[in-house]
Amino acid sequence: MKRNSKVRNKYLDLLICAGGDGTLNNVISRCMEIGCDLPIGYLPVGSTNDFARTLGFSSDFTEILKQSCMSAERRIDIGKFNDQYFVYVAAFGSLAEVSYSTPQWTKNILGHFAYLLKGIQKVTDIKSYSLTIVYDGKIEKGEFCIGLVMNSLSIGGFKNPVSQDVVLDDGLFEVLLIRTPQSLNELQQIIVSLLGQKIYEEKMFIYIQTGNLKVESDLMEWTLDGEFGGAAQKIEISNCRQALRIISS
Repeated sequence: MKRNSKVRNKYLDLLICAGGDGTLNNVISRCMEIGCDLPIGYLPVGSTNDFARTLGFSSDFTEILKQSCMSAERRIDIGKFNDQYFVYVAAFGSLAEVSYSTPQWTKNILGHFAYLLKGIQKVTDIKSYSLTIVYDGKIEKGEFCIGLVMNSLSIGGFKNPVSQDVVLDDGLFEVLLIRTPQSLNELQQIIVSLLGQKIYEEKMFIYIQTGNLKVESDLMEWTLDGEFGGAAQKIEISNCRQALRIISS
């Protein structure tokens, strides 16, 4: 595919991707690597289909096919994570681990409830990460249990707590960092704030919008679009503005 990418760009009109968020990530990552600028037609038939919700697709497959036939092309941002790519979220922490540690058969049967079930098992085993985050000439340091670098209205099957700020082609990520709770009361504050989407003035959260950031930590595992993204100590995340042509409803 790499050798013939220019020929494919010339003679093909569209790439069709059928699958979930991880499959979409694989297709788009490959396109970014070889410089393929074909528009992507997406048929979301995975377990959670977060990004399909953002694009306005129905959860009914028949409706998805109808929408795909009537949809229009648009350009949206793509994230670069060191030498990898992600479509809508790069994350670390217990809830991020859930997305790639949940068995595929469980995802297929239970959908996003599979993440809930696995997430409940993680609440009593919250890991803490000491981070230094550099962005736009600013520095944040602290102990955090979860971090999300997002460009989506839906994360893990649930509404993004900062969804009102999401614009898919503005060159900016929505970054949410959750401080490690030191008590059950602080854990309750986090849960209530997330469910009520009231994080902006909550001391347990740091929320920023940026197109580029660097993260330094001890060796830490990440997930990219719900799939294991590797472990690293130094991460640079940048926004590739309007790099993807995609068909959306």
